[in-house]
Amino acid sequence: MPLDPALLTDYDLTVITGTVDRPAYFKKMLVSIETHTPPVKWELIVADGSRPALKKTGADNVTLLADQARMGFSKALNRCARRARGRWIAWLNDDVEVQPGWADRAIQFMDAHPEVGLGAFYWCDKRPPWKVEQAWGIVYANFGIISRSLGDRIGWFDEEIRMYGADMALTFRVLKAGKSVSPVPGARILHHRADDAFRRSNATDQSYKRLVSKYNPWLGELSRLSRTLPKPSLPLVIAVEPS
Repeated sequence: MPLDPALLTDYDLTVITGTVDRPAYFKKMLVSIETHTPPVKWELIVADGSRPALKKTGADNVTLLADQARMGFSKALNRCARRARGRWIAWLNDDVEVQPGWADRAIQFMDAHPEVGLGAFYWCDKRPPWKVEQAWGIVYANFGIISRSLGDRIGWFDEEIRMYGADMALTFRVLKAGKSVSPVPGARILHHRADDAFRRSNATDQSYKRLVSKYNPWLGELSRLSRTLPKPSLPLVIAVEPS
């Protein structure tokens, strides 16, 4: 569906996320974005499944979309992405803090490397080393950046993968579109890995099982594409990010 012309602005970056009943973590994430994203012109779109709902921030560039049905990570972020007005889209969890320079370095990198379809942010759980992960020999983005045009073309996140594994499924879609996935130098995300009911449930296993059952026939080809599609040579694990 074409984007409503009334939604088109000159935002450089749209950040999308979902949140459910973690207001303290959400506040930390928001403050980090407000602090470390300028000079990039940005907006934040949030699928809010909290009960009670989050209070509006009053900022014109922060949009809260009610998600009281708690539709799941993939559907919620797709809804956010379809409202996005930025040229670039970055997705985050609500329990992260972005680090200085993350946005401008990411956009500069992606502009300089049109062969890269998905930029993977370096991240760590609470403390370094910073890392970008891989599975089945395929580098993927736990948190990443993609152009709105490519996201629209590949259909964003696979809604059959409710939550865990959604990042891998998006990576698979990018690779199948003939674009590579690469770490982004200088773009770092601190992940607090907050506990929640979903993480404690068996829904994580169910989500991964669906991922594997759906994409298993293509894993060999996807692994080959991950290795051979053109991209910069960058480490997956670093103590200090390359400049």
